[in-house]
Amino acid sequence: MKSFDAWQDRPVYKAQCYTFGRALKLIGMESPANGGGIATKGPHILNTFRALPPYRDESAKVLRGMVALSVRMERLQRRVGK
Repeated sequence: MKSFDAWQDRPVYKAQCYTFGRALKLIGMESPANGGGIATKGPHILNTFRALPPYRDESAKVLRGMVALSVRMERLQRRVGK
């Protein structure tokens, strides 16, 4: 069985961490220190952000679209050298 360190090195894991961090910034939340968890109370946009597509609510879908757009814009800016 692979170690947790090896699991954290996977590209998919890194992408999920990056996009979740970007989502937090977009909604005005900070990432918890030392990798701590985030607790939300009641209905919250993050509740279904990582859920499989059939289980996402509309606000999570919109947030995911905003995250994707911001990542694309960042990549574009890097390509054009700004």
